[in-house]
This record gives sequence, C-alpha cells and structure tokens, in this order.
Amino acid sequence: MDSREQALENLAGLANIQTNTNANGTVDVSIGGTQLISGDQTLDTLQAYDSGNGQFLVRTTTGGTPLTLTGGSIQGTIDARDGALKTLRDGLDTLASSLISQINGIYSSGYDLNGGTGATFFTGTDANTMAVNSSLQTDPSLLQAAGVPGATGDNTVALALAKLGSQSIVGLGNKSFTDAFGAQVGSFGFSLSNANTEVANQGAVSQMLQNQRDSVSGVSLEEEMANLITFQQAYAASSKIITTVDQMLQTVISLKT
Repeated sequence: MDSREQALENLAGLANIQTNTNANGTVDVSIGGTQLISGDQTLDTLQAYDSGNGQFLVRTTTGGTPLTLTGGSIQGTIDARDGALKTLRDGLDTLASSLISQINGIYSSGYDLNGGTGATFFTGTDANTMAVNSSLQTDPSLLQAAGVPGATGDNTVALALAKLGSQSIVGLGNKSFTDAFGAQVGSFGFSLSNANTEVANQGAVSQMLQNQRDSVSGVSLEEEMANLITFQQAYAASSKIITTVDQMLQTVISLKT
C-alpha cells in the first residue's frame, strides 16, 4: 500500500488524477476524466501526439481521446510553451521580421565595390530562419555600402542602416529596434521573476502540508525507540517472573521428595 501511494503521488505530480478506492482495497485511477486503471486492470495508457505545428499534447493510446489536463508538470510545461514562451517567440519573430525587411529595403539599393546591387543583407523571414547572406560571409567586398556605383569610400547606405537602430518602426508599435528588444527582454524577465516567486511560495506550502501529514501518519524514530525499550523491559520482567516461578516449583518438588 505504501508503494502504491508513492506511485500515485508521483503520478499526481505529472497530471491531475482522480482516484477511487474499491471495497476490495484496489484503486481506480482516472486522468482528465478518462479512466485508465480499474482495480487490477489497465484500461488504457497515455501517449504524446502532434496536434499540429509541432505542438505535442496528451491522449489515450488505445482510445485516442485527447485529455484535458488541469494540473501537474506536464500541463505546466504545455502552459509555458503556449503562454509565456509563445509570447516571447512571437515577439522575437516580429522583431526579426521587421529588422530583415527594414535593412534589406535600404541595403538592396546600395552598391558594392564591384558595382553590384540588388542583393539582400539578411535571408529568412523570422528569428528562426534569419541569417546573414552567405555571399557576404565569404566575400566582404560584396557589401553594398555605397549609394552610387563606383564610389570607393562612399558609405551612404551604411550610415542609413546605422540610423535604423534609433528610428521608430511602425511594425514595432512605433518603437525602435533597441527599445523593442529591451521591452521583450524586460517582459520575459518580469514573468520569470514572478514564476520563481510562485514556485518558492508553493514549495513552502507543499513542505508545510508534508510536515502536517507526517506528523499524523509518519514514523517517529524517538517514539519507536521508546516503545522498543518499554517492550524490552516488559520482556525482561516476564522472563524474571517465569524464572522465579520455575525456582519455586523446583523448591516445592524437592520438599515433597
């Protein structure tokens, strides 16, 4: 029973479970309203599945029933993925997409040392695919920094690109790239700080409840040692009585003979 209780506690840490103790002592287990264990029979198991766009959720293996989880570390991970992390990811994608379009819009009109023009500085469309044009990484002379062809030392386009850092961008809520990035980092840091505070608070509550439960159902080594000494003394006293009675019987028998 102790092993089963520990297994149920471990399971409760992963997902919201409902249990029911039967008359014969077995336990039924349900998760998200779907019964998985009935007595000593396994009705179904769990599996992760792709609900679309790589977002994995949980369902029953045999029945294929999607489960609505309302607690546990699994749902916590899902909430973080689809909540704070998604907000951060979407914000970074918006920032990256705007950076790519703004820089490429100015850069593509410039000229490199060979008079070439029309190339892009960045490839990709979001934070995940964003990268510097591979041709620039192998040949810096292809950098389109000049405003007119054949003007060695002309940095008109380069200066225009540098000024983008402090300009307000409509796609970023009229914030500059620097301010938009700072807002993203600050918002995530604030959310992370709140999450750490909540974890610390919940950990203190959990420990308090654990201590209260142990005070009722836990084993006290001091109390068990005291009981052991009491039993040992009682045994010694009983042994003394038996020895005394045996000696009395031997004395009585010897008197009769």
